[in-house]
Amino acid sequence: MARPLVLQGTVHPTVWTPAYADTTRSGDADPQLQEYRIMVSIAVPTFDRKLNSYVTNETRFADLLGVAGTDVPIKDMEKLTYNYKSGVNGYAFIVTNNGYILLHPDLRPVFRGILKKNYNSVDLTEVELLDDTNGPRKLSPEIEELRNAMVNHSEGKMLKLRMKFHYDDIRRVALEHKNYYFAPLKRTPFTMGLSLPDKYGMYYIKAGDEVQKSRHENISIISYLQGSSWKIHPDWTYCKYHHQTHTFESPEDEMKHFLEKMRGRDWVWAEQYEYSDKKDETMLMQDSVTFFVDNGTESFDCNRRPTGEDEYYCDRELVQLFVFDARVTKPFFSGEKLTDLEQEIVKLYNVTLKFVSTQSGLTRWLHLQEHTESEEDALDFGDLHTDSIDEPYYRSAVLHYGTDPASYVFSVPFDAGLRDDAVVMASHAIFPRDGGMEAPASVVGLQFQHSALLSRFISITSKKTCPTCYDCASEELDCFVLDNNGYIVLAEDKNLTGRFFGEVEGAVMDSLRTGDAVFKKVSIFDYQGLCLDDKNRTSNSDANFILTPFTHFKLLVQWVFGQLLWLLFDSNLSHLWYGTQASASPFGEAIYYDTYDFDDEMEFPVVDEDKGSGPREKEEVTLVPLPCDQKTSLYLLQYEGLQKYKYTSDDCSRPHLAQRIPHTNLVLVVINSMFETCEKKVMSSPVEIRYNGTDPACQKLFLNDLPRRRLSDCFSENPLEHEVKLCGGCARVKTNIILFVVVWSMLYLGYMLHH
Repeated sequence: MARPLVLQGTVHPTVWTPAYADTTRSGDADPQLQEYRIMVSIAVPTFDRKLNSYVTNETRFADLLGVAGTDVPIKDMEKLTYNYKSGVNGYAFIVTNNGYILLHPDLRPVFRGILKKNYNSVDLTEVELLDDTNGPRKLSPEIEELRNAMVNHSEGKMLKLRMKFHYDDIRRVALEHKNYYFAPLKRTPFTMGLSLPDKYGMYYIKAGDEVQKSRHENISIISYLQGSSWKIHPDWTYCKYHHQTHTFESPEDEMKHFLEKMRGRDWVWAEQYEYSDKKDETMLMQDSVTFFVDNGTESFDCNRRPTGEDEYYCDRELVQLFVFDARVTKPFFSGEKLTDLEQEIVKLYNVTLKFVSTQSGLTRWLHLQEHTESEEDALDFGDLHTDSIDEPYYRSAVLHYGTDPASYVFSVPFDAGLRDDAVVMASHAIFPRDGGMEAPASVVGLQFQHSALLSRFISITSKKTCPTCYDCASEELDCFVLDNNGYIVLAEDKNLTGRFFGEVEGAVMDSLRTGDAVFKKVSIFDYQGLCLDDKNRTSNSDANFILTPFTHFKLLVQWVFGQLLWLLFDSNLSHLWYGTQASASPFGEAIYYDTYDFDDEMEFPVVDEDKGSGPREKEEVTLVPLPCDQKTSLYLLQYEGLQKYKYTSDDCSRPHLAQRIPHTNLVLVVINSMFETCEKKVMSSPVEIRYNGTDPACQKLFLNDLPRRRLSDCFSENPLEHEVKLCGGCARVKTNIILFVVVWSMLYLGYMLHH
């Protein structure tokens, strides 16, 4: 805000702030339960337009009246990106004029209730990772080109970029060719991008007028959902009232409410925002104000009628797709009696439920067995898996479809080895085909007890195929079944279930990732990581410093120099040659607090080797989370390498072989346990990246040299400024030099005598 802005009198520039966290909470709220909302603020200046009014013949008005603005949650902006259209493994993202991401699925501002310090300065190059061999902080030319185009508010596309990305809490990885499309968001400093998988991401399912069809057939849409439990995506907008006077206990209750309204003759499809079809001007109607933009000028119409309490809006295309999915899936979840083959499978593998999740966000499931008393209080399938296309099992099934369209993807929880009631999930992607084009419509699957699958596995692998053959039940062999990311699905030791195979058999895993690799190592660099560090640590080394006379002299010089600087700054000697201007500041004093509320103290025993093994005192060590870069080594099954892999052993690993289990994402690994092996572990957990002992913040300095775009409509000067005489005044405060010298000398003398 400045008077030149008022004097130009034509343009009201809209100012968009960087992202920030809304930390407003009640005084009695538990800090550990703090939920942060990431927001942006939008503001426009308001000023007096009486530019030609004069107090005298030489004085001009240029009054700033204030600022009008509002706050917008990023979540509300995300709802307007229509995630169901971008589909599974596709997403929309927003980049600012500085290259920072405002909206991105890999933007993780909060970690375990801790707000990260750099949550609003994550660069696009830090989240979009090209599948190359570059090390950490090495920019890919393609990603840099994408960033520059979006920073410059350009419109365009970049096709077939081979990208690597993680999912399932950075425990799984995938490689895909992606297409990027981007365009500027007008009247904002932002550019929106759209990332789509190269093949299946280019199409999506579009339903007809399912609501009208059901009304003509006099069928209640609610009836399509009877017979099974169901959920909808909690973050998507199907239908909503403009005002919050209508409340519902769950998104499903809200959906049923509107499905009932659709049966009425007075039902109309209403949109959240109304757009004009005029060609010469762009009109956006929003709330009670209509903005007209024509050739760079603007006007306002505040006469639009306010919305009533019972007025609503719907995403018509999403609702039609939801009704279509409900109708199509009803025959499979109506609770009808199972066939003999289905009953045999249920009994053999102890199948507990079947489920389907669709592109419209609908997830429905049906229990195939009666609940036990312990299961009645447990969370249901829909309570654990509500996000449909964003769920890891959905993404894995769609990704695996390109490798083997007829296969099932098996997975277990990572903590399955610690639980007695662990379950296995088997999922399969459905791709309807039309005119040579196909798109992922849904994922179907079963859930069954892990103990039943393990019993079946032991039963099959315990049978000898020849008199001299060994089987997995013998002491000579250790058998494992791994998924396509190297996690143990089945093992003779049930406690190993869900763990990464490299932690258990590191030497064998190391062999499987070299040569004709069965598993490909993919390095994921996380530039939003947090590392726990000792707040009292001052050196990277645990050794003591050797004190020499030179060290004492150096410390003395540093102390004297520091004391002199402290006295100079504390005495504020600048008052001797500059007066102090006392005036009202246009900006309040900014106070920044450490956003980390992590105050847990972890105690570790300190070992003193000179005192033997007697009782030892404990030293309290407080670990604080600090920003850092992390590297995670994830693995991906290579089916071509698996076909070429032969029986092998080397100086370190025991003899072993690997064989794919047909029509699954599983691989059987058999190890000869009679041979010795070296102690080696191949880890998949995040590891801090250290850059030659330098501070992690220094590694981001080069990002400041990347292109940035200065905002338009910046008014810092105007030739009419000299005519504005009504300026704010201030008082000049001067220092009494003689009094200052006397007081300073007395304080310094007293300080030296005291020490």
